[in-house]
Amino acid sequence: MKTRYNKEVFKCCLEILSPVHLGCDEIYEPTGFILDEKSDQLVVFDPLSFVSGLSETDKRRFSEICAKGTIGSILEIYKFLRARKASGKRVDVCADFPAHFRQTLSLSVRDERKIQQELSRFIISRTSFSPCDQRPYIPGSSVKGALRTAYLNALAGKRHVPPQRGKYAAQNLEKKLLVYADIPEDPFRLVKVSDFKPVGNVGLKIVYAVNEKKRAGGRPARGPFQLLEVIQPGAVFVGTITVEYPIKEKRNGTPITLQALLKGAKIFYAREKQREDHELEAVGAKTVSAAGSPQHAGLLRIGRHSGAESVTIEGHRNIKIMGRRGE
Repeated sequence: MKTRYNKEVFKCCLEILSPVHLGCDEIYEPTGFILDEKSDQLVVFDPLSFVSGLSETDKRRFSEICAKGTIGSILEIYKFLRARKASGKRVDVCADFPAHFRQTLSLSVRDERKIQQELSRFIISRTSFSPCDQRPYIPGSSVKGALRTAYLNALAGKRHVPPQRGKYAAQNLEKKLLVYADIPEDPFRLVKVSDFKPVGNVGLKIVYAVNEKKRAGGRPARGPFQLLEVIQPGAVFVGTITVEYPIKEKRNGTPITLQALLKGAKIFYAREKQREDHELEAVGAKTVSAAGSPQHAGLLRIGRHSGAESVTIEGHRNIKIMGRRGE
């Protein structure tokens, strides 16, 4: 039987307040960029166009290096590209990146173990982008996930659901809060979020994601850094959030409304920001200002490193923080 729907469409824009990285399983390949050390920018180029513009001598030399297929040859490619110029998309890099790049190039091509270790740490993860124009965008799934988390937190504050245990604790908790038995009945299937497209120029930057302890004092945090491409603050993206209302469908739970969805996000992420600001101030880190935002605007938390508290349900969290070995 077909079901008819009414729907609300909310056209909205997202302004980036702090650097955002949205993983897409893509990286900047070593044969696809050079570092312009004068402007401190990564120049990302099309390898085929780059090679076609080389002299015959350079083409032979580049082909010889690529044909080696060794760990050391990757370093040789970096060094070869460093001495050439290329045109393409430019991405800003943070202050420490050029020195790190030069340090990597200074390694001996004979020390393959060291090269492998350093190059594995030199992988630059790209943020989500459109293959058509290479411009970044915000996947609708990221926004919908953030809205869902906030909505579930609002429900958890109203409904008493006992703690769930076992492998499927998270899924079972969501089913009880949203009152559904199986995925086809999940009320969030009626919430449609488009991808958010960029408006105007969007600044990108290569930065280091590093570990910091939430409490000052003691030993410094450990663990490897990550090199991430992030969307810079000030970038604006536009998209739509659509909520459908079935006319004939009967459900045990309360249907999701656009008003409740937006209200839940506004309350949850404002509260999470206050918590995070206190933690950042405690370790001497900068906080993000939302001053100047329209009164009707609300906050969302999206992207990698959103923090466990922003992606879980208050009162049902079971966050593991690794200590020393065995702790």
